[in-house]
Amino acid sequence: MARRFPEGSPAVNAPGRPVRVAVIGGLTRVARDWERAGGAIGAVVEHHDGRTAGARAEALAAIVRRADIVVAILVPNSHGAVAIARRAAQSHHRVFRLVKHLRPSALGEVIAGALGDDSAPPAIAAA
Repeated sequence: MARRFPEGSPAVNAPGRPVRVAVIGGLTRVARDWERAGGAIGAVVEHHDGRTAGARAEALAAIVRRADIVVAILVPNSHGAVAIARRAAQSHHRVFRLVKHLRPSALGEVIAGALGDDSAPPAIAAA
């Protein structure tokens, strides 16, 4: 899979560096499954539960800054978290993808789509 990162992404000048993926929202109990799925394809996955009260909004923005690809899950999630993640991704030149649901088995498809692999099927998982 050809890796195409936006200008300014930390991975632009780092050949061989694993892709860092921020998963925002979704069920916290699935976070380890996303991490394992990412590890199986050579990606590093970091999860944020989407709660933005207090200092959590800054923690969300920090996760986005560390990532190459940001995947925000709508169900269940705070639309405030989606807005914060989207703004942080835009301001730090990160690839942003919005999905309704995300099964761990579909993480590779989302990453492939974000990296420009046109052969990847749609990333939105069925309910």
